Amino acid sequence: MACLFSTACSEWSDTSKTTPTPDIYVAEGRFSLGGLLPPDESDDRHSWEIEYGNFPHMDGSKSLASAAEAMARHLLNPEGRMTRELVNFSYKSYAMEAFLHQNRESSEILYDEDVPVYLEASTPNLLLLADFMPEDGAYLESGGDTVVAKEFGREATVFIAHADNPVQSLTMEQLKDVLSGTIVNWEEVGGDDQPIKVYCDFEEMGLEMQDFFHSRILKGMGLVNPVEGEQRIPSGIEGGGDYTLSFPAAYHNELGSIGVSLARDAGLSDVKVLEVDGVAPNAESLRSGSYPLYVGCYAVYWERDRDGVPGAFAEWLLSQEGAAVVESAGIIPIGQWSE
Repeated sequence: MACLFSTACSEWSDTSKTTPTPDIYVAEGRFSLGGLLPPDESDDRHSWEIEYGNFPHMDGSKSLASAAEAMARHLLNPEGRMTRELVNFSYKSYAMEAFLHQNRESSEILYDEDVPVYLEASTPNLLLLADFMPEDGAYLESGGDTVVAKEFGREATVFIAHADNPVQSLTMEQLKDVLSGTIVNWEEVGGDDQPIKVYCDFEEMGLEMQDFFHSRILKGMGLVNPVEGEQRIPSGIEGGGDYTLSFPAAYHNELGSIGVSLARDAGLSDVKVLEVDGVAPNAESLRSGSYPLYVGCYAVYWERDRDGVPGAFAEWLLSQEGAAVVESAGIIPIGQWSE
């Protein structure tokens, strides 16, 4: 730990005579925050601000926000709410739009003890995206610049049911028929004579999962009206809090239920994770790609930034240290350190 900015730092001694200077402690290292800017009305800066410095301005898929928090926590070891605001992710589509058009995102309050400090308003230069598709790359390159996309991990979208449900596996076609309402009873897929209750609420899951379901499972068919549930699976990511996107949406665990979750969030008792096409979601099947519903996690940056902070950070994610942080966030790392 090092004193990054405080009243004890001589470089700010003149400013602190007229304006209270915040005390902020974060780790210094290869990726670290930049300078502290005092209030300056002539520059329309009304509060203290911190520059990103050698830490990337990240945005991306909401489902990867907790992983990004783990990265910031490991590299900077910041205090309190700072970690969350450093990685205040929007949704995938919004993040890509801001990245492409270089939209200047508003500053976020980073530290509010004694003296408020804001993270500088700037444009994102590194995206962490789940399920990055060729059409996503084409969209980003529509402005004429080239992007680099490096896969650093994989996670699984899984379907869950009650532990006493005798069904062990569903095919992709059966999943499509269950979710669209073509199959309405577990008996039709080898189970007991029990009506199927679908807990997959698009409104709760957000735009990213809507896109995933339409492109990977439903393929043009509509989703059956979901039932209203009573139990939400909490995040299993330490420190993630209520900012971590949790699945399934309002799942109620009873014999007829089926719900959707991320594998890292599916650890409730009396719940089973269903195989898909006879393949269980685990580290081996995710790395090999044999599990049909794996989700690739990508670090995306402009080619012009390959030798800058974004490129260096993407390479760090593939290092032994980075892979360990990725794995601690519940994502299966990809690369030479993934075994």
